[in-house]
Amino acid sequence: MLTLINPTIKDQDQYLEMIKEWIEDGSYLCPDILEDKTTTKNDYKILLQRIENTKKGIHNDLDWYQFGHYLFLKEENEIIGVIAIRENLTELGENIWGNIALGIRPSKRKQGYAKKGLKLAIEKCKELKISPIIACHYIENNISPKLITACGGKYTNTVHSTFSNKEIKRYIFE
Repeated sequence: MLTLINPTIKDQDQYLEMIKEWIEDGSYLCPDILEDKTTTKNDYKILLQRIENTKKGIHNDLDWYQFGHYLFLKEENEIIGVIAIRENLTELGENIWGNIALGIRPSKRKQGYAKKGLKLAIEKCKELKISPIIACHYIENNISPKLITACGGKYTNTVHSTFSNKEIKRYIFE
């Protein structure tokens, strides 16, 4: 059964294994927490502290959102991916960032985990009383639109990000 968990020190070895797989694959690191250099056990401890700080609103992305939660998608004893849920979005965050970011490790893609994970993320957002729930993706991403609409997301508009200099499609879950 797929579940969302808050990361702990017990997940350290699995996380390091997952991030190594991601780096070797060379695929896009999303959500942003995957971009943290986390290749050692000490790096992982620093990552856990960053996650705790983010939940308290202590982070560098205050232009985007106030609080965030990073959760691992886990099935039995294996980390399948990472989800970021961002609360209290700023106007900039609403336009180009969204409330949910989801990443599935390369070896687990095309097995239905993204859809299950997005549904769990939407449920979590509802628990956190986030409304509306916003999801965004770069226009060149061909997978996310299918995933988002399959989970009930409604396309609202496309905006240009001066941050990435890319077009971003926006969706809302109500």
